[in-house]
Amino acid sequence: PELSLMAVVGLPFLLWQARSTLQNSTPRTRIWVTAAILLALSLPVAAWAAYALQAFGHVMPNTNAAKQAPPGTWVSVRLLQVSMVGFPGLALLLAALALPTQRAALPRASAATARQVWLGIPKTALPLLTLAVLVACFYVVNHTHVQTRYVLVLAPGLLALICAIAAVRTSPAVLRNAAATSVALGIGISLLLVVPHMRNKIELIGSTARMAAHIETTLPPGTPIAVYAIGQFGYLLREHEVVDVGGITRPSASRFLYDEKARVNWARSEGARHFIWGEAPEPGAVMVQSFEAHNVGWFMNPAAYVQSTPLRLWRLAGTARECRGPAAGRPAPQPAQ
Repeated sequence: PELSLMAVVGLPFLLWQARSTLQNSTPRTRIWVTAAILLALSLPVAAWAAYALQAFGHVMPNTNAAKQAPPGTWVSVRLLQVSMVGFPGLALLLAALALPTQRAALPRASAATARQVWLGIPKTALPLLTLAVLVACFYVVNHTHVQTRYVLVLAPGLLALICAIAAVRTSPAVLRNAAATSVALGIGISLLLVVPHMRNKIELIGSTARMAAHIETTLPPGTPIAVYAIGQFGYLLREHEVVDVGGITRPSASRFLYDEKARVNWARSEGARHFIWGEAPEPGAVMVQSFEAHNVGWFMNPAAYVQSTPLRLWRLAGTARECRGPAAGRPAPQPAQ
């Protein structure tokens, strides 16, 4: 949903550009161009709104509320880490541009060129910078921990901008060295962090599928299952109700993300008697099934990816055992690994 900010940032800029470009055009041409700009910006927002209404029941889902960082976390530091690890070239080129020797060597811009830049930045890039600042402020104010997908949207454009500036404000040798170092760092980071992350993701996908098969073949249809990571379970559990304790489809749950007792009580109030979680969600909960899994978040320490975080199905305390035999034609679930 943050990408809807693109329309807010882009509309004034595009209208200003159209006004400057079409000064000598007829009023009819200006009206048609303005209408085209409004249509181009409104269509993606309308498409997102239609999807959100169908999937979540409201236009602005609280996906960021569901991904808030624990209390006491410095999300601004996390944002810098994600940006620099994902795009080391940004840090290297910014450092090169900040060197006193590079600033002293800056060529004097002509009057015409000076009108096209602001603080050394091309004015045509200001919407991109504005969007980056708005999204970064949103993350910090909203205390958002999961930032990787939006860094992937913003950072390539920012990297291209920094490269363009560095191409005219640094020596070719500096640019070549920064590019070569960025490639080397990217390969190293991919081997240390991305490869184990993807390996664990593939493992979790398999474990989730086996857990869903176990639920489908052992619990009666319609049994509510509380789970935080609803994506794959929401797709696979066709006969069971998924109680979203992360708050994406049930916003009231987001208030209890870091209150274990309140979270379980809320899930119970929604009808859940089974809970998919790593550790016991409450005292007295009985583990029904467990499948192997490892950390799937993004970590700066490679050792974190070898830590086990099993995928477990728990029966909440005081809940009578429910079961059903395997349905006809459906294979029995695989035993826990």
